[in-house]
Amino acid sequence: MAITDIVRYAGNFQVWSYTSSHDCLLLRRNRDINSGLIRAEILFKDVSWIMLSTGLIDNVFIQAVSADEFYSAHKCAKILPDSAGRYIFLVNSGEHQGIVVASLVGWHEADLDYSQPSVLLEPNDRNRTEREWWPTEVGKSR
Repeated sequence: MAITDIVRYAGNFQVWSYTSSHDCLLLRRNRDINSGLIRAEILFKDVSWIMLSTGLIDNVFIQAVSADEFYSAHKCAKILPDSAGRYIFLVNSGEHQGIVVASLVGWHEADLDYSQPSVLLEPNDRNRTEREWWPTEVGKSR
């Protein structure tokens, strides 16, 4: 597996929630009236490992990479858990890079208010057409 570009968003994201009982990590960019950006969310499912900034994550760019490629590029010891059935997602932001090991990533962008619940955390039968998932063959079955 080569490095695969997944999704890119401008603006300031932050870790919005992590649910340990469902192993879900949600990153959110809230609507910004000054810049004209609407709310965007990125949801990682079946998360087994996280290394991210707890501050603002500016201009997010998500990529998927195999474990072999990750270790080859970073020349580091095997720090990540066994990722069988999961992907290594690189969460790039300017000069910083975070890592999330998960089975699936989804994203959604809509003109929603700060207090409205996440569409990505709603049951799968609602708003399905508005969501995008990677890998798509996995996302369709969830």
